Amino acid sequence: MHLAVGVDGDDNIARAGSDAGIANKGEVLGVFFCDDGSKFPRDLLRPVSTAVEHDDCFDLVRANFRSYGNGIQSSGEIFLLVVGRDDDGDFHSWLSIALSEVMPVFMIRQIVVHPGGAHKDDFLACALLMAETGVPVYRREPSEDDLSDVATAVVDVGLKWDESKMNFDHHQFPRDAEPLCALSLVLKYLGLYEEAHKFCDWLIVAEWMDTRGPNDTAKWLGVERDAMAKLNSPIDITLLRRFAASTEHSPGQPIYEVMKMVGEDLISFVRGMKKQLEYIGENAEVWEMSFGKKVLFLPRTDPMPNDPSMGMGRYVEDQGLEEEVVAMVYPDRRGEGYGLGRFNDDKRMEYTQIKDEPDVHFAHNKGFIAKVSATEVSRLKVLIEKSWA
Repeated sequence: MHLAVGVDGDDNIARAGSDAGIANKGEVLGVFFCDDGSKFPRDLLRPVSTAVEHDDCFDLVRANFRSYGNGIQSSGEIFLLVVGRDDDGDFHSWLSIALSEVMPVFMIRQIVVHPGGAHKDDFLACALLMAETGVPVYRREPSEDDLSDVATAVVDVGLKWDESKMNFDHHQFPRDAEPLCALSLVLKYLGLYEEAHKFCDWLIVAEWMDTRGPNDTAKWLGVERDAMAKLNSPIDITLLRRFAASTEHSPGQPIYEVMKMVGEDLISFVRGMKKQLEYIGENAEVWEMSFGKKVLFLPRTDPMPNDPSMGMGRYVEDQGLEEEVVAMVYPDRRGEGYGLGRFNDDKRMEYTQIKDEPDVHFAHNKGFIAKVSATEVSRLKVLIEKSWA
């Protein structure tokens, strides 16, 4: 994997951009490419895109690469980061950050995690790295070479936390330290920790379980100790046991592929939720109802998210409206109408009360949701008013 930068259109790298038909979009070109022997030509675009997606100065384009000199003899896919004429300084500042925070993920050639029993934190930490890199995992004690090799991610073992060397262990922390586990450290490295803590209610429990144990975690949660075991399922038991049973996990093997999917889904959820909350903030309305409470309304847009209602409850909490909002109205994915739902299962919203309305085609017999064909705001408000118990 290589990186080169073309500035002001006067070198071979810039001419690569010209051949791709994009030189007129900006004067500074950053080029990210993988040669034919790389394992990650398709995966490279995603994190770089994420890094620049909120900055209008940048444009990322994929093209084919052939040797253009300057000591670069490889061929394959090329990624041209186009930067506006007036942003040279910003580009070079961003480039230094990209090199330190984005590129190392794609330099990893292996993951080393401790042998013996597997736990949720090392399972999920490895799953995230599998999803980002696609490299094999070895369950063994790390060598000193492993700990100093930036191409080896050492997870939950080694007594070191050093992102510059890809070391992600927490066992050296004091007993009274913040409950950070290997999963926490990998999430921090990927820049997802704050969002994951915000969107994944299970994360802090996983951190407590791994760093404090079931007794202290049960006390912290305010439940009996035996309640912790009751939360396990055959899914947890089997996946952890199978992950622990082999000393090597490689792409294509069933456990590897399942873990990779878990990592991909977690990353997709956290990044997707962040975008969804931005979408809701840009489009949602808060209705003041005659009965003294509020309703969060998300109108239909074009394009519309795959799951438009996702994140609406979290948005209410972010806005500090938990005590005021009692219902949510959102586009129905299965039709042209809307879904009516409770916020925090507030039973004062009872949708069975509107089941006989002509434009209500479904009202759950538990009263927590209804689907309607109505699309006019005035009519939707009437249905909400009639649902207030």
